[in-house]
Amino acid sequence: MNQDQGPRPTVVVIGGGYGGVAVARALDADVDVVLVEPKDSFVHNIGALRALVDPTFLPKIFLPYSALLAQGRVVRDRAVEVDAHRVVLASGEAITADYVVLATGSTYPFPAKSNAHDAEDAMDNYRAAYSELTHADRVLLVGAGPVGIELAGEILSKWPDKHVTLLDLADDVLGGNFRPDLRAELRQQLVDLGVELVLGVGLRQLPPTVSAEHATFTVTTNSGREITADIWFQCFGVTPVSDYLSGDLAVARQPDGFVTVGPALQVAGHDNVFAIGDCAACEWPEKKALGKLVRRKSFTFSGLRRSSKNMALVFADLDDGGDNAFVVVPADGELHISLCGGFELGVVDELACQCGV
Repeated sequence: MNQDQGPRPTVVVIGGGYGGVAVARALDADVDVVLVEPKDSFVHNIGALRALVDPTFLPKIFLPYSALLAQGRVVRDRAVEVDAHRVVLASGEAITADYVVLATGSTYPFPAKSNAHDAEDAMDNYRAAYSELTHADRVLLVGAGPVGIELAGEILSKWPDKHVTLLDLADDVLGGNFRPDLRAELRQQLVDLGVELVLGVGLRQLPPTVSAEHATFTVTTNSGREITADIWFQCFGVTPVSDYLSGDLAVARQPDGFVTVGPALQVAGHDNVFAIGDCAACEWPEKKALGKLVRRKSFTFSGLRRSSKNMALVFADLDDGGDNAFVVVPADGELHISLCGGFELGVVDELACQCGV
């Protein structure tokens, strides 16, 4: 964009998660970017469950926003009203926008995500949960989706002698959105690790104790079985964050909180407003492409651009002709491939070799 052609447009990005950071960085050189985010640091949520069982990992998942943008600005505040051309913050400041990108993602129970706005407070919460978990012999994980499965694996890789129970109302792990052979493979791996699977039954009520705190309790399933544990974690409950939409944007918010978008991720009825990541009501085509990438053995790359010391954006050309972009986060010598939603689908050592990290 040639700045001599007139004033640079203002793009307000709401939310500093994976999608918001990627958009803000990509546009920083060409437009006036304002990133609105209440937290003081980017949180690499994919590494959160590892940090729970290994607190030395915590500094790797909290990355300050201070060095994110070269020209734009990061406003540490919360958006309370957003319409097509105006963003009102909790502090009362109003920002006029030519374009708005909604990237507020979703909330999820701790420890998969932290609701603390200060990185130090968040890390203290993880350290406290680690201490509680250390003293627990029996662990109950309510929810056998991706988070419950990953957390079970992390706990048993750290403490092989703990008894972990994974409970879900669904008849199988992961639910119906994944291939049966994948579910069968994960189920077998869990059994091999010693995880007790309690599937197809729910609880009459959630445990009476606070999640992530060590306190022995007994719960009863709908079938009448009693389960006793020393600590429990809630591994379900994705809630999109979109309650700030106002004016003519409010109608785009669906009853479940997701935001209606078109094929180009534009909010319905608006050419200048986009919704990306967890808050957008769409099925990401990258899900299928990413699955193919994880399974393939050879890759070619059209480019690699580092956005910080700990995160890179890889544009990958699949050798069957597809062209897709993925967020890749180096950690302990491996590259973790993830979607904006935060669910890690695989760790590919081949990528680390070809990217030279």
